[in-house]
Amino acid sequence: MRKEIRRRHEAYVRAQSVCAEHSAFFDATAGGRKARTALATQMAEVDRLLVLQDRSRSVAGRQRSAHCKEGLAFPTDLDLP
Repeated sequence: MRKEIRRRHEAYVRAQSVCAEHSAFFDATAGGRKARTALATQMAEVDRLLVLQDRSRSVAGRQRSAHCKEGLAFPTDLDLP
């Protein structure tokens, strides 16, 4: 994950943690409850997307590595004199 995205995500995680810790304060009004719920929903979606991105990057990396290994293999079926 790029550094700026990681830092932003960590900041949102901290904000969500504060909201969860002080949920009674935020849930006192309908607007606060709605904002806290929206933040939790969005953070869950972002976490899901980041995991999906990380998995796809690792799979793509393994595929590229396997492809390079295939290209580096010496041909054994050549008829050399």
